Amino acid sequence: MSNLYKVAPAVAETIPHARDIIGFRNILAHGYAELDHSKVYSIAIVNAPELLVAAQEALKKFPAPP
Repeated sequence: MSNLYKVAPAVAETIPHARDIIGFRNILAHGYAELDHSKVYSIAIVNAPELLVAAQEALKKFPAPP
């Protein structure tokens, strides 16, 4: 997400909870020992379907690779 914000900020803004995703990734990468695993599971189950649709729509805004 942070790279998407760098190259296409308008597209990044179409992703629900984009800033939260960046923060969540940082927690996963740097604070794994302190995670509430039930909360991680809940976030994945509740937000993954919406995120998948948003990511598929965002990808349509970029040209297909050659």
